Amino acid sequence: MIPRLAADSRYFRYLQDSPAKIDLTLGDGRLSLESELQKGARDQFDILIVDAFNGDAVPVHLLTQEAFQDYLQLLKPGGVLAIQVTNTFLDLRPVVVAAAEHFALASVWVHTEKNQHTSYENDWVLVSRDGRIIDSVAAAAKHAAKLHVPQKRLWTDNYSNLFRALR
Repeated sequence: MIPRLAADSRYFRYLQDSPAKIDLTLGDGRLSLESELQKGARDQFDILIVDAFNGDAVPVHLLTQEAFQDYLQLLKPGGVLAIQVTNTFLDLRPVVVAAAEHFALASVWVHTEKNQHTSYENDWVLVSRDGRIIDSVAAAAKHAAKLHVPQKRLWTDNYSNLFRALR
């Protein structure tokens, strides 16, 4: 059902409009990525987009140290991890920035406004090993800021704290 809906141009155009090769994989995102890693996949993605946090149930397992380890193995050296952190009740930016800082990665928060191409405003944290890419995004974006999280406890598969993320 989901792939059919995603390919229906009455609702979405990104699959038809993209010049990229697109492979749809159904299932939990992290488990699917771990399966790719077990098959020997490494350094495959120029960009990896994690967009799962705007609902009421936050999939915490996608923001942990262990998840970031998987993301980094799959990203090319100059690749970008783009995490959509828009959420009514939680500020997930510090969680992502803490993970980025743990792995010595550059990061930038970017706010996108609603326009003719998007239905909503969105907040993203972009993360990369290549600080020049992050610097260029920070310079080009209308609303962007480099964030630092002093003494924030890193989320892991054994620890997360949604109360500290409440707005």
